Amino acid sequence: MSRRILGVLGIGMVLMLGVSCQRLGEPARGEQALKVQVLEHTGSIPASWGKLVTTSSCPAAKEWIQLWFQDDAGNLRMVAYNLEKNTLLGQAILFPRD
Repeated sequence: MSRRILGVLGIGMVLMLGVSCQRLGEPARGEQALKVQVLEHTGSIPASWGKLVTTSSCPAAKEWIQLWFQDDAGNLRMVAYNLEKNTLLGQAILFPRD
């Protein structure tokens, strides 16, 4: 008898979870995909990107560091640099400022 009750309760919970789900709306302002910029020359950083403001790293990817640049308009760009291969990733992420 207790198995039957537990089974009915379990099925009821699963059905209620399905009813409680709702479709996600459109992203709000500021919740959009960041722009990716392709580096024309992977051996250099464009001067228009501004000054190097900081670097960061991830313990899971010890051979990579991220270089962060800020231009005169305040826009940030991040490009990854491989320490072992001495190469830049061919793409950068743009964090625009409003």
